[in-house]
Amino acid sequence: MVEAKDFLIEIGTEEVPARLVKDVAGALGSALKRLFEQYGLGHEDIRLFWTPRRIATYVRGLETRQKTEETIVHGPYVHLAYDESGNPTKALLGFARSCNVRIEEIFRVQTKKGEVVAARKVVGGKEAKALLAEAMPHILLHLDTQGSMFWNTRLGPFIRPVHWILCLLGSEIVEFECFGLKSDRKTRGHRFNANDWFELESPQGYVALLKERYVIADPDERKSLIVQQMERIEKDHGFRFVYNEKLLDEVSNLVEFPIVLVGKIPQDFMKLPREVLIEAMASHQRYFAVEDKEGTLLPFFGFVCNTKVEDESVVIRGNERVLSARLFDARYFYESDLKVPIVEMASRLKGRVFLHGAGDMLSKSERIKDISAKVAMECSQDCKLVQRAGSLCKADLVSQMVGEFPELQGVMGYYYALASGEDEAVALAIKEHYKPASVEDSLPSTVSGAVVSVADKVDTVISAFAVGMEPTGSKDPLALRRCALGVLKILTEQTWGEDVRLGWLLKIAFDRVTQDRPCDTSVYARVCEFFRERMHSLLVLEHKVPTDFANAVVYAKPFFDRSPRETLLLALALKDFSGSKQDFALFLETVYKRALNILLQANEKEQGWQEKARALNLLDRTKDYSFDFSEPQAMALERARLECEKGAIQNKGYLEILASLYGLKDCLQAFFGSGKDGVPVLVEPDPEKRLKRLALVARVFALFDDVADFSRISTR
Repeated sequence: MVEAKDFLIEIGTEEVPARLVKDVAGALGSALKRLFEQYGLGHEDIRLFWTPRRIATYVRGLETRQKTEETIVHGPYVHLAYDESGNPTKALLGFARSCNVRIEEIFRVQTKKGEVVAARKVVGGKEAKALLAEAMPHILLHLDTQGSMFWNTRLGPFIRPVHWILCLLGSEIVEFECFGLKSDRKTRGHRFNANDWFELESPQGYVALLKERYVIADPDERKSLIVQQMERIEKDHGFRFVYNEKLLDEVSNLVEFPIVLVGKIPQDFMKLPREVLIEAMASHQRYFAVEDKEGTLLPFFGFVCNTKVEDESVVIRGNERVLSARLFDARYFYESDLKVPIVEMASRLKGRVFLHGAGDMLSKSERIKDISAKVAMECSQDCKLVQRAGSLCKADLVSQMVGEFPELQGVMGYYYALASGEDEAVALAIKEHYKPASVEDSLPSTVSGAVVSVADKVDTVISAFAVGMEPTGSKDPLALRRCALGVLKILTEQTWGEDVRLGWLLKIAFDRVTQDRPCDTSVYARVCEFFRERMHSLLVLEHKVPTDFANAVVYAKPFFDRSPRETLLLALALKDFSGSKQDFALFLETVYKRALNILLQANEKEQGWQEKARALNLLDRTKDYSFDFSEPQAMALERARLECEKGAIQNKGYLEILASLYGLKDCLQAFFGSGKDGVPVLVEPDPEKRLKRLALVARVFALFDDVADFSRISTR
């Protein structure tokens, strides 16, 4: 039984940015996990701890020694290992050295390729302490994180300058040197409340001893403490804090010992729009706005202090002064912007670069207006409304408020539009056209906002592709994947999207972009493939459609002639229908794919048969060809095909269409037969009969092709 001890490493640093500290801790934990797997060191679990000035990994029950294993290692062939006199050659001597064995311990083994020399080699058995001491410097210097830096005389790289390294395996120090420091058992408490050095006898006391010194090392515990304090304050004062998980996570990563306090806001600032107050507090100061039960903002704010002080009022007054200065600036920007009509703001977009090579924001606004109008006409919406919203939707980008708070773009456009006398619906469309701004974000609540959002995002994607800024690999600096996904989510989840065919949308947007900047048609083809890939991701990741079913619908011939909503409905119907038919895979394997193979073979062996069939009018899917056949199986299949064709035209329910296709199973099986009882197609010696039967298979196959590419569905 291998002995196990707890392992702890803590890196003491200067203040690490809140947005990065979790990633650094995760990178360290992952690197150690890979190390343990590489060396075969078992362990119970790995816990990550971090604060702004320390990053730590605690491993419980780490085996202190590698397990030993004896393996047989094959060496050179016998005739190469010994010379003619039977003496060891250089090849054998080198092999023995590499295995750390004597020549006498070498033996022979017969393999498929001949007789070779071999040796028994013991691997493992090294102490974990020695392995860690050797590996830790390399791990710390090569963490996969962003924002690493060098300091002093080229010390680093690391996320921030390192001031101490604590590393223990049980009660023993794992000794190594890195960043010009030697590992030790010493660490420090809170920077202001308990900054003295203290030693750890073993990893077990790490969390408790830090807590005694005003450091909560567990990020989840810090976050929980913040929430508990906020809930207690809410109960005492009868209001509630306004925050989201992102802000809460960031604040918990800014402190080591969280203390929630409440300050007051001068009443005069409460005239500012709600979003301005919340954003000024959250983005610049990491403060929490306060509202009553009805959702009206109150003249208070919450903030998290990192230091335990005797007189909290001093800290509160200091934060009140800082926030007042921020809100004074915000009020000045807002009042100055209100003096400029939104139409004048829009005219100032000229010369403001959208993308290098893709024109300015004014020309983009014009494109959004034109694309929006066409989309509105296609789905019978208010054309003038979306045109007005499209022409003004980027106007607030020149405002002082958005210059200071970029997160408020669109929101400020809403207020400036209302102040300029614009229709409420226009203002709301301006506000919502950035939605969805993320995977978690909601969709526009109005059709006009959704139409302008679709136009804006499609224009962004095509313009970026036109100037060679399409995503590559994991790099997507313009968030084009998110833009495309936003378009597809809007068109799939809102019912008016049924009228917007994807290919049509991309073509009208591409044509409008090329009016401003002529570009090659290959750009359009790449954009189409880009949206096909995004639709596939949407089906698989968000709607849990099996990958092969998603392939079947997005690679179907009519994919770009359908709306994304129709594609989604088809994919879900296909998923449900296949689940209700146990022999669905067998049906595709024995019937559909057999028809496909016949047509593929015909294209090779009967080249030009389609042109002949077309010349003889044998591929008209509306015509009844049953009287062209003498075989009852062929006549029955043709009549069933015609009924299926009529049903597909009459209803758009994909479950019904799939049921109709599945209903051809018996006729197809009878037609193909299982030997001599079927109707021969390619082996039919009479060329006229062969052509008519091929045309029948093609007409049937076209029914399937109109729905999906069923050949992409796995039948295993």
